[in-house]
Amino acid sequence: MTIQVYVKKEGGCSHCERIVNFLNQRNVPFEMIMFDKAQRRQFYEHYDWKTAPMCFVDGKFVGGADQMIEHIEKNPSLVPVATTITEKQLLKECNAHFEKISLAIEDGHEVVKINKTIDETITNLRHANLVVAKRALDMAQAALDRAMTMQSDPDLMINRR
Repeated sequence: MTIQVYVKKEGGCSHCERIVNFLNQRNVPFEMIMFDKAQRRQFYEHYDWKTAPMCFVDGKFVGGADQMIEHIEKNPSLVPVATTITEKQLLKECNAHFEKISLAIEDGHEVVKINKTIDETITNLRHANLVVAKRALDMAQAALDRAMTMQSDPDLMINRR
C-alpha cells in the first residue's frame, strides 16, 4: 500500500499540516510531495479538486485531509500492526527503558541524560492505552525523582558505589 500526500510547496496550509501530523502520529508510512501553484492547477483540473492537500492511496485519489482521515479510520488495516501493541509488550518495552534509566542513575549520569531516556520512553508510549501509559509515566517520574535525590545528596552517591 502506498499513500501519497501532496502539500503546498510554499507552506502555510493548516489542512496539509493536519494530515501530515495525523499520519505521523499513527506511524502510517506515506510519501509527502510538495507541489507548486502550476502543478496544483494541473491536479485541480484533472481531479476536479480545488484545495490542498490532495491524498492518494495506491494511486487512487481519496480527497483532502478530512477524506483521508475518514478513509484511514474506516480502514484500520492502513495503520501498521506495530502500533497496536499489547499491554504485555508495552510493559516489556518500558521495563527495558527503565533498566537503562536505572543504569544511568547508578553510573551517576546527569539528570539531563536520564531525562532524555525518559523522553524516549514517552515517545514509545504514543499509541499505548491510557492506563498502561499512565503506569509507565509514573515509573518514569519515580526514576527521575530518585536520580535527582541521589544527585542532590552526595552521601547517597558514595554509598551506592
